[in-house]
Amino acid sequence: MSEQIFEYVDELAKQNPTLLTNEAISTTVQGKTIYAYKLTGGASKSKSLYFQSLLHAREWTAGSSNLYALSSMLDAIANKDQTAADSYNLYFVPIVNIDGYDISWNSNRL
Repeated sequence: MSEQIFEYVDELAKQNPTLLTNEAISTTVQGKTIYAYKLTGGASKSKSLYFQSLLHAREWTAGSSNLYALSSMLDAIANKDQTAADSYNLYFVPIVNIDGYDISWNSNRL
């Protein structure tokens, strides 16, 4: 399941290469890469805001909310609306606990 989320955000990055980039920030116990997606609004800033979700694997709606916030911000930038990305670098980490998230979707839902 985590692959679908990363494919979605990677597609957003391909569509917005000057605004959205991904950075590997860590790895999980099972060796999966944890990515942060940096939204700059066109130019890097000195201050940043950080949004993470799915630290706890079964909080599935948190991941959706993170993706919605990122997508909405990109839409607002495309519409030339003022956004937080005008003043800050925005970092979105859609899944922190990738191992637990995948396990909770694929096998033991507890």
